[in-house]
Amino acid sequence: MQKKYSVMRQIYLGRRGDFQIYKLTKNCKTLQKLFCKKADDFELKLNEDLKNEFGQVMDTYGDLYSELMLERYEEGFKMGLRLAFEAFDDPETDFDE
Repeated sequence: MQKKYSVMRQIYLGRRGDFQIYKLTKNCKTLQKLFCKKADDFELKLNEDLKNEFGQVMDTYGDLYSELMLERYEEGFKMGLRLAFEAFDDPETDFDE
């Protein structure tokens, strides 16, 4: 039987699950729509061979971008946990101020 971990521990250990749900900001949605429109407009200008190649490039970029964002998220999460643990563990820290 596999041991169950808290969501915090899973993220800290780099285990990616369905718990990573987020909402896009308005600015992000706008940029996403703009990017998709520009990519679609560009693809219309290509012949069939170049469309296939462009699709492969975009798929690779999507995979890369997703991986980069997950890695940055995990690094930020770990740093935040370390900072919190250090702050609460430090007897010199006064949180009542």
